[in-house]
Amino acid sequence: MFDETDRELLAEGADATRRTTRNTAELLVRIARFVALYPDSEREIAHAEIAEAFSWTVSFARSQVALAVALSTRLPATFAAMRAGTIAEFKVRRIMVATEVLSDELAARVEAEVAAQAEQLDANQLSDLLRDVVARADPTAAARTAARSKGQRRVHETPDDGAGVLAIQGDTERTRLAFQRVRAIAQQIAAAGDSRTLDQIMSDVALDCLADKG
Repeated sequence: MFDETDRELLAEGADATRRTTRNTAELLVRIARFVALYPDSEREIAHAEIAEAFSWTVSFARSQVALAVALSTRLPATFAAMRAGTIAEFKVRRIMVATEVLSDELAARVEAEVAAQAEQLDANQLSDLLRDVVARADPTAAARTAARSKGQRRVHETPDDGAGVLAIQGDTERTRLAFQRVRAIAQQIAAAGDSRTLDQIMSDVALDCLADKG
């Protein structure tokens, strides 16, 4: 059971999260203003300048610029809520991604319905709400979003201290089938008495198959 000290710690953590959200929003305000100084033809120069200023990769700088521009031009209510600390960055990003394929008018309509509820929803609930509201605003949006996501398929590797991350982005059907196949093989190995955790076996199976060591 929680005692008063535990609750105070959680309340302090919530306050810290809101401060972080407000600070991130103020950073995005300044990024949007900075990028506006550059013509579209020099946007990549702006990305490089931002990356250098904050010790970011250019790829991450590009994603933050996209978020800053979308919030400042298409999603003002969401941006205002973020600046107030009430909608966290990961939720704001989900709203941005969900409305990218919509016209400015439809994006505003979706935002008006979603922004007021976003603070109280967890990530899955927000995604479900966005999917429903976007579909009602534009029934063809889901197909366009799927086509765009399919066009962005890629493999990305992030090295770390002795352990790296290999991310594969592809169409939903094939990524689901691949995951299920890796899990099924790992479950068979685990059932035979292997001492590794299922997650460890799945990682080893996937990497061994891709590295042609299986």
